[in-house]
Amino acid sequence: REGIHVSYCARTVTGDEFEDFIRKLPRPVVYEHATTASEQQPQEQTQHTPRARGTAVDVSDLETLGKWVEDTAEEFGGIDYVVANASPLILSPAIPCWEASFRSDILGLVHLLSTSTPYLTLSPPHRHPSICVISSGAGNEIHALPGPYGPMKLAQIHHAKALSHSLAPQGVRVNSVSPRLILTSGGHVESLMDKEKRDGEKRAWEDVRRGIPLGRAGRVEEVAGVVMFLCSPAAGYVTGVNVRVDGGLSRGM
Repeated sequence: REGIHVSYCARTVTGDEFEDFIRKLPRPVVYEHATTASEQQPQEQTQHTPRARGTAVDVSDLETLGKWVEDTAEEFGGIDYVVANASPLILSPAIPCWEASFRSDILGLVHLLSTSTPYLTLSPPHRHPSICVISSGAGNEIHALPGPYGPMKLAQIHHAKALSHSLAPQGVRVNSVSPRLILTSGGHVESLMDKEKRDGEKRAWEDVRRGIPLGRAGRVEEVAGVVMFLCSPAAGYVTGVNVRVDGGLSRGM
């Protein structure tokens, strides 16, 4: 919703993640950040000034994650929407990597949603409370390297689907989004492009691009647009779906 308060967490928070975006907004925003959850301090603002607050949180630290959710609800007077987007993107098949991926991608997600649910169920119906889990197209396709990332992402989709049924009677919708080959700073697509440009690896990205029916990488705004739709009143009758944002790359139904 326009004018909504946003509390987000990440492994590192610098305080300028969204400066370019905020400068384009037609109304002022109070932008805050804290190094840890314990440092969260509200800043002065007018009654209707939207706020964006970032906090450094390791989602595998369940106690800290839960405290961040509770502090957010207390400061902002509740929680209307939850977008779960954190993942360590672990590909190695080593057992310690499976364990680390499970703790972040599964236990972190489950704890985030279970801690948020009591607040979501108290959200007024006209706000259309909802959860959106950012999974990955890797959860729908097998890969040459049998690491934990794909299975964990598929498990996230399954969990979101199960929650959509259990929370529907309480007025909370749950959906998931599966992006694939999205151009992000420091991401997989950018690394392929860099290899092609700087390291002399011809066609590193071009070969991948040609396999995408739409012929290009996705943009983060295109993923965000789907998330915004799923959380909006326009999707008020949509729950339990997994939307693939992959340029047509997936061949499944």
